[in-house]
Amino acid sequence: MWQQSRSNRHAERGVSLIEFLIYITLVVIILAASAQVLFSMRRSTTRMELEAEARQTARQAVEYIGRFIRGATDMNNFMGASNPFAVITWAQHGSNPVQACWNNVPGTSSLADAGTDIITVVYPVNNSVIESTVWPGWGSGAVAKWKFTEGCNDNAANRTLFMELTGSHSENGNVRSQPMIVMDSLGRSGWYQIVSYDTSDCASQTIQVRANGTISGGLVPAGGQTTLNQPVMLALGTRFVAFRVRAGWLEQKDGIFNPSVDNPDSNPAPSPWHRVLPNVEDLQVAWAFRDGTLWNTSPGKRLSSQGSYYTNDVPSQVGNGSGTVQDYDVVNVVGVRITVTATSSAEITWEKEARFSRPAAEDHAAGTAKDKRYHRRMTQFVMIRNRNLGQ
Repeated sequence: MWQQSRSNRHAERGVSLIEFLIYITLVVIILAASAQVLFSMRRSTTRMELEAEARQTARQAVEYIGRFIRGATDMNNFMGASNPFAVITWAQHGSNPVQACWNNVPGTSSLADAGTDIITVVYPVNNSVIESTVWPGWGSGAVAKWKFTEGCNDNAANRTLFMELTGSHSENGNVRSQPMIVMDSLGRSGWYQIVSYDTSDCASQTIQVRANGTISGGLVPAGGQTTLNQPVMLALGTRFVAFRVRAGWLEQKDGIFNPSVDNPDSNPAPSPWHRVLPNVEDLQVAWAFRDGTLWNTSPGKRLSSQGSYYTNDVPSQVGNGSGTVQDYDVVNVVGVRITVTATSSAEITWEKEARFSRPAAEDHAAGTAKDKRYHRRMTQFVMIRNRNLGQ
């Protein structure tokens, strides 16, 4: 009986203070270890998310640009023609050359982020090509007539459809078409912009317009022909698009890059540029020629006759404006290598010090500034599918 009473008293005594402290210490150790594991897993997850984000942004950028380059076209309608319009490197403003593609934009310029490239291409939104019945000549303000009856038998509907297909829009209060390509059976070609949609005549199967033979701002193609012989063909569905990187964004312009108007500080609102992807810090272009040559800067391939047409190391449009095709003119470009570098949207805040920087790409040296963001480079080689390389 005595033994049972003593045992009961021992069981009722409970946990001692020392035992309780041991238990608490063990719980704290377990919780701390668990928290450390969870914290480490969270950091690892964040690292993977930021790294994947930078990689995905770079991939999206090269694929987006590549889609336009694959579809770029000269709109060559005649065998043997070698119109150099799939890629626009140079245009002409009066007697002055205008550069539509750039290699390594200088740091003193606000045209794009320092060291990045700019590219302008032509792509089709439809395959409509029509023939003129009255061609007054290059740049004439006289009436031109084109065969067009897609909207007939309603003259008004036919005119409206023609305006839609030619990209009619308001420009400084005036109606203008998008720049289009005209060509003749000899392969001679130029740019064409309608400035007045006059009348549609379904009975005669024509539409009457007036044009200035140039594009907005007085631009004409370098090497463009001043004389086209009948039959003259008009490609209705050509559009121009330019890409650049500025202020950490991949930007797109639906039009030809022109440094005289595409300086962000001088552009009137609304800007012709729109932002496509954020966290992009570099765009580089390397040119692939029909002879198998691939290069990202032209000094090794520069022809002495090219002169200023190789400023910032981009190919000439056509033989320094002479119209004679040179081996490394843009007409002989069959593809391009696009390289985009993107960053993560956030820093790895727990890094003790900044240890990442923009990697080198093509002829753009690696960045010297260090930060805590991931930088990922993505490259894609893209063939221009719609080129007729006959000469």
